[in-house]
Amino acid sequence: MSYQVEDYVLKGADVYRIVAVEQRSLGSMPPEDYFVLDVAYPSKHKQGMSYIPVSKADMSIRPVPSENDIHALFDANDPEELEWVENRNKRINEARGIISSGDLRQIVRLVRIYRKRVEDVPEKDLSTKDREMEGRCFDLLAHVMAASCDISAERSSQLVDGLL
Repeated sequence: MSYQVEDYVLKGADVYRIVAVEQRSLGSMPPEDYFVLDVAYPSKHKQGMSYIPVSKADMSIRPVPSENDIHALFDANDPEELEWVENRNKRINEARGIISSGDLRQIVRLVRIYRKRVEDVPEKDLSTKDREMEGRCFDLLAHVMAASCDISAERSSQLVDGLL
């Protein structure tokens, strides 16, 4: 994949924008070209710059999905297959794994699990950690949609909310 300055990319569970290509040297290594990435939608979880060697970009970053692929993400999940994990530690560990994988299909699924739980058991609030996990997933989906569809983060949040 060939990336260009101004492209949006996914790195882990965050959306970045390539803002420059710079030549850098580490220690005694010869200079190498690096993509300079800036967090596209800063949050309390992520802000600042990141540097990725151009030669290793395909191992570290991936393109944001197209607008059609974004909509397919929300259509591909069947809400009937969602299961709540009762063991809190296991549930949080699974959520962390899904978030760190950056697998958008699983992230949509995870948000739907949290939302279904709130709907099914309204008398029991999500734990603080569960709310944090659900929020991080929702924000990532909204940011990916904003980057893919070239719309504001606020508008994409509304659209994602409606699709979930």
